[in-house]
Amino acid sequence: MIVNGGSRMAGSRMAKEEFEAKVRPFLGPFPPRPPDFDVLKASSSELMHYGLLPRPDKKNERLFKMWLAIVTAPSPVKPRHKTLNGPFQYYLQFSQPLNSGHQETSRNWSGIAAEATGGHSFNTVYAQWQLPKMQKPPGGKSRPFACSSWIGLDGHDPTSASMPQIGVTMSMVWNRKKWRPYYQAWSQWWQRGQRNPVNPIAGFPAAKNDIIACGLSVSSEFVVLVNIANLTQNQAAAPFTMIAPFRPAPPIFYIYGVRGHTAVWIAERPKEMNASANNETYFALPDFDNITFDNCFVQSLSPLVVRGLSPSRMIRMQEVNAKQSGSQILSRARKDVIDPNHKFLVGPGIEKAMRA
Repeated sequence: MIVNGGSRMAGSRMAKEEFEAKVRPFLGPFPPRPPDFDVLKASSSELMHYGLLPRPDKKNERLFKMWLAIVTAPSPVKPRHKTLNGPFQYYLQFSQPLNSGHQETSRNWSGIAAEATGGHSFNTVYAQWQLPKMQKPPGGKSRPFACSSWIGLDGHDPTSASMPQIGVTMSMVWNRKKWRPYYQAWSQWWQRGQRNPVNPIAGFPAAKNDIIACGLSVSSEFVVLVNIANLTQNQAAAPFTMIAPFRPAPPIFYIYGVRGHTAVWIAERPKEMNASANNETYFALPDFDNITFDNCFVQSLSPLVVRGLSPSRMIRMQEVNAKQSGSQILSRARKDVIDPNHKFLVGPGIEKAMRA
């Protein structure tokens, strides 16, 4: 039996053997699919066996089409693309909103956070987005510029202790006497108060104007299944799982599992991975317009509910200059006028247009 550790922030407490028994049935690696494997005819257990996201209802044509593109994109045994392992080290950390309400302000997040309602908990989040072309900002120095675009579950609520997430970091780096763009796909199960670097996804291709589609689904409170595909290049990463962060205190483990209280679609400026927590600074954003998040879906179980971005909170990114006693909005999110429930823009371009 799981015994609560005093609060949601404390996670769950259990013996090591019990924890391992709970996560073992859901962990990869997954076997390669047979050549004749049909995702449309496969049972739920067969999809799980090969590490594929649960099949959505065909009646939701839009979600079903994206799911089908993700799970049928080929994932080579030997990736054709080199893994960059990141041209520099960084980590992701949510700065709690400076104000609350429908429009929130954060130092490093910009995007949308959807809230679970009616006592339901989210168990799957989806999206696709196009990677923008980047440039060095005017007057920029040799320090890298970076922005991470991703989806995740939890992390927004101040009582949330952890958050599984997957995305792509876009950066401009001074290398070999030239500014060069880098696009690196990654995954991470973030834990509040920790400074863990992200985990690059080996061999996954990503470049400007590519459309990335992915889904993150809860297999158990302590394991999530991840599928990600580059729809432009028609290539997927091999399906994989992430395990919840834990803190061993023999003979007990403290595990920080997923709660599913919020789903988030975010553009974030990462923090430098410095030796001292007192010397942390955010990377400046590259010069780009906006990122278009599309097909934003989130799913709850018991009962099954599939919905989009509403109800939600909009988050804008603000830089605070303590020396000058001023602030500047760096990035905003704006829902699409025609399709506000499943599509939105996020980035510096919206703020620039408002100033013009």
